[in-house]
Amino acid sequence: METLIEVIEKELEELEEIMKSGGYGFNYAKDLLRKAKKHCEAEDLDKCLDYIRKAREGAERERRIASSLEELRSVVRRDLLLKRLYEEVVSRVR
Repeated sequence: METLIEVIEKELEELEEIMKSGGYGFNYAKDLLRKAKKHCEAEDLDKCLDYIRKAREGAERERRIASSLEELRSVVRRDLLLKRLYEEVVSRVR
């Protein structure tokens, strides 16, 4: 059975892999990691793990959204109306 520290290390490794994909800000995940760090420093490892998991889930969501927007951009290049709509959607997402 894994210890809590081993689970935290595993989650952090997974999060690091997601964030290496690059091109994304991952601001939500970074904010949650700051909160996780405070809990780890206070030795509240359960709460630390919760924040790390939320950060990983947020980073995965952000990566999926950004990836979908990239795919959409390649499709809309051919249609000026779609391109304007795409730009509007992206500006709202950011």
